[in-house]
Amino acid sequence: MAYIQLDRKYFNNFLWNEERVYSKAEAWLDLIQMARFEASTEFVNGKIIELQRGEIPASRRFLELRWQWGSTKVSNFLKILVSQGMINQKQTNGQTVLSLTKYKDYNKSQTTDKPPTNHEQTTDKPPTNQIKELKKEKELKKNSSVEGEKPFSPPPTTENPNAKNSDFENPTKSETQGGESRVGKLGGATPQNRHAKSQSNRGQRILRKKFGR
Repeated sequence: MAYIQLDRKYFNNFLWNEERVYSKAEAWLDLIQMARFEASTEFVNGKIIELQRGEIPASRRFLELRWQWGSTKVSNFLKILVSQGMINQKQTNGQTVLSLTKYKDYNKSQTTDKPPTNHEQTTDKPPTNQIKELKKEKELKKNSSVEGEKPFSPPPTTENPNAKNSDFENPTKSETQGGESRVGKLGGATPQNRHAKSQSNRGQRILRKKFGR
């Protein structure tokens, strides 16, 4: 059913409250806005009246003054509304009470018996956009932590990186005496080389004594 929303403040506007003779359409709209939105207990003309939702305590004299109509016009208008099934009339403690039969069509109740919608069932869950933002934030944190790590480098060795085969390729003069190649700059002649040289010199001396050379 299509409808428009009309705030109740409209009926406090000076245009609505202007002194005038109401049309039938204005009189019907006036009954809708005067109907009680919820059940209530009211004191009317010195009497306590129990009113239900959609009911109006309104005598004909009250409507005549409000709409600036004559008695006959008010009576005929109410008869039309009753014949069309738009209102019912009753007497409560001597007070005329009008009841709008389809008041719920004009003023929806704030509470319904409908089950909660899918949106209401998932109000505790973060919205889709928020989930995307959280995932994006996690990815950014992950990438920033990876970029902040230092690249792996092997521990430095104890050997001198500048030491090359040149120490073996360029022996000193003392290391080449006797036609023997020796280890150079890595700490001089080794014990094995010195022992070999000593044995060679000793053999040479024995030969000189034996052959007289």
